[in-house]
Amino acid sequence: MLTTATNEINGTEKNLDDIAKPPAPKKDIPVDLTFKNLCYGVDVKNSHKVILNNLSGSFKSGTVTAILGASGGGKTSLLNVLSGKI
Repeated sequence: MLTTATNEINGTEKNLDDIAKPPAPKKDIPVDLTFKNLCYGVDVKNSHKVILNNLSGSFKSGTVTAILGASGGGKTSLLNVLSGKI
């Protein structure tokens, strides 16, 4: 059984027990995301435009979720609000 390692550059030997081992990989923590009655709007030219109105939903860990809708329907706004960008 190999117990020492030799540095090929300078010929020094090290005990393998003294060599630092890499940290154990972190395990993924499953996260479910649920939101209820989510609203978001912006002020435009002396008025308030509602972008998201009483939107509710959930994203389950271990699944793929698609967000579909028409252009200008608020898909990107939803993702930005949920991610904390806005």
